[in-house]
Amino acid sequence: MEKILKYERSIDKSIFQKNHHAKKSLEDSCSVIGFVLKKITFFIVKKYLCSKMQNMQTFKKTFPRPIDNLIKELEEYRLENRITQQQLADEIGVVFSTVSRWLNDKTKPNKIQQYHIEKFLKERGVYGKK
Repeated sequence: MEKILKYERSIDKSIFQKNHHAKKSLEDSCSVIGFVLKKITFFIVKKYLCSKMQNMQTFKKTFPRPIDNLIKELEEYRLENRITQQQLADEIGVVFSTVSRWLNDKTKPNKIQQYHIEKFLKERGVYGKK
């Protein structure tokens, strides 16, 4: 009877080890599959986003934003009237560096500044004449 119990324990132990190895290899396989799926998903999302970004860049080049037109008209006004950026800044009510950043495309005017630029150009009959 004792021999039978020893034999059963050894069988149970070997079955446990086989199951443990099988479980371990299944977990490894799942983690590899998960890693591959993450990579594939990342690649697909990256391709999709890149194509969207290219479309956005094309759209921006094709249809300039109204703020860009406003800045262009401000620069045209400055050049046609032969005034400096400092003089333009004084007339609009901002500092020279702000006008410089607008004209050099470093920053864009905020909504309040846009309103004052439009008002300034409309008063002089420049805005929206094209």
